[in-house]
Order: sequence, then structure tokens, then C-alpha cells
Amino acid sequence: MLFVALSLSASVYISIAALNYDQLYPSLDQLQFQIVGLHLTIAMSPLPPRLDTTVELMNPSSYNGFSVGQIILDFSQFSNSSSTVYLALSYSQLVRTPLPSHSSSNVTVPAQITAADASELQSFSSASTGSQVTAHVRLTVQVSTFLDSITGPIPMVGSQNVTLT
Repeated sequence: MLFVALSLSASVYISIAALNYDQLYPSLDQLQFQIVGLHLTIAMSPLPPRLDTTVELMNPSSYNGFSVGQIILDFSQFSNSSSTVYLALSYSQLVRTPLPSHSSSNVTVPAQITAADASELQSFSSASTGSQVTAHVRLTVQVSTFLDSITGPIPMVGSQNVTLT
């Protein structure tokens, strides 16, 4: 009887794992990542200036084995209604955040920027009175699964224009 009970519970476990695995690749197309906030913080010394980016991570699928390993942000330009400033800024952060099924979460990526870049952004933002400053950002999210040891993390790449506050 013990052997029959053990065999049945192992069969149930394998069946559930197989159904979850069967949802892996279709669920990748359902993952959504977007930048929901971009904030320039210039504090008094000794704190360095920061560009804080809030990224929303969403998994509307039924698959339960995703996690976010790293977020990479590449800024190429900042624009208002009449002009553009080109600044090549790139930041990454290890986040190691689980992304369960039917869930969403926000992660803030704080990036220290140089005083010169902060000054240029602040001057550009101040000169843009009456119009919003938007940043063109390339967002790469490294999605991890149980297959990481074989395939490595899966990069999900998108670009977006985000309002600087």
C-alpha cells in the first residue's frame, strides 16, 4: 500500500510539473515590462546625483517559474518639444525578483550619474519650461527560468519614451 501511495503522489507531482513546463514558452510572449517612472534627484553633497527608474514587471500568464535576474537601462537622448540632448547613459542592476503567475511588481533601479551629466539634465529640464522632458530608454530585462544552466537567461528587450520628473 505504501508503494502504491508513493507511486500515485509521484505521478501527480510529475503531471503538475509537466503541465507547468508545457506553459513555459507560450507564457514568455505574455510577459510585460515597462518603465513607469523616471526621477532625477540632485541632493546636496556628499550624496551623488541619481536617476531613479521604476520598472513594472508583469506576468499575466499561468506559468509560475519566472524570475527577473537583471535589469539593464540604456538612455540615448532626452528631448523636449523643441530640442534634444544626447547623453549615452547605461545602468544595470541585479534584482533577483521572482515573478509568480498572475502578478506584477515594481522595481526601482537607482543609478548614480556624474555631476556633469546631472547638471546638463537639470539645465535642460529648467530650460524646458512649459514642455515635458522625455527620455528615450532601451529596457532589457533578463528573465530566468529553470533552464538557465542550459540556455542562460532570456533577454526581453524593448524601448520606450518616458517623462522625466
